[in-house]
Amino acid sequence: MGINSRIKGKKWELKAAKILGEALGTEPKRSSYYGKYYDDNGIDLMPDETSPFIVQCKAVETGKYLHDVLEEMMPIEGKYKIVVHKLNRRPPIVAIQLDDFCEIVEMLRKNGVL
Repeated sequence: MGINSRIKGKKWELKAAKILGEALGTEPKRSSYYGKYYDDNGIDLMPDETSPFIVQCKAVETGKYLHDVLEEMMPIEGKYKIVVHKLNRRPPIVAIQLDDFCEIVEMLRKNGVL
C-alpha cells in the first residue's frame, strides 16, 4: 500500500519550505497551518515568507497540468506564481509562466547580475 497522498503532500510542502527558505533567507510556514484563506486559494506557503513568489507545492505522479495549477492560484500583485513540483525519483522542478520568468531575467540584467 502506498503512502497517503495528504501525508505525502504535507511532507513535500515542509521540504519545499525548507529548500526555498534557505534560498530566500526566510523560514516559510505552511499556509494550511495558519488558516484556510491562502490554502483555499492555491497557495501552500505563507506569501510574506516566500516573496517575491507565491508558491504551490505538488508531489504527484499524475494529475493536473502545471498550467492549470498556476492559473488557479490566487494572484497577489507584485508576486510571481510558481509551482514547486516533485515526481518520485526525479529532482524537483519549478514551473513559472514565461512572461514572469522573462521579467525576472530583465530585472537581473538591469541590475548587472546577467
